[in-house]
Amino acid sequence: SANGLAGTSVTAAQTVSLAYVFDVALGAADAGIANFVINGESTSDSSGYSISSAGDVNGDGIDDILIGSTNAKSPTVPATNEGRGYVVFGNTGYQSGRMPIDLSAVAAGSGGFAINAQSDATGGQGLGWSVAGVGDLNGDGLADVMLGARYGDSNSLNNNGVDWVVYGKTSSTAVNLSAVAAGTGDRKSTRLN
Repeated sequence: SANGLAGTSVTAAQTVSLAYVFDVALGAADAGIANFVINGESTSDSSGYSISSAGDVNGDGIDDILIGSTNAKSPTVPATNEGRGYVVFGNTGYQSGRMPIDLSAVAAGSGGFAINAQSDATGGQGLGWSVAGVGDLNGDGLADVMLGARYGDSNSLNNNGVDWVVYGKTSSTAVNLSAVAAGTGDRKSTRLN
């Protein structure tokens, strides 16, 4: 891979915004062949800054992937780089030689969903600095995920960091963390101050 981590089960090439997925059981990683690639949404979005197994977020019996994109443009305040998360739904059709997965399609609701940062006119929340699958925290049978916004603002403090839990869901509608913070959005997510 571009960052010298060949042989790892999941790697990220941050400068070119690609994520390579290997099925180590097939031995493809040892041969240096990625089973499929996940392309970043836009130039310099830092897609793949953090990557994690998410568990089965949508309840279809196939594990999903969580990707952090710390420098992604905000869809609500396009001039800022708030960061974004993506849940890419697992699929039995992901096989070697298939077309790459584009996070722009995931953001549009195809094959997963986007997690949009809490918008801030000053920008630079850094959502996706860290990501993790955290199991089923609310007992609904769907895996939940957690994303860190390293420079997020909360409790009238600047750049103190904010962590978000997004509960598993079956739809591919984007989660808007600004609405969650305001109490008007998807209540299947929560902010940890």
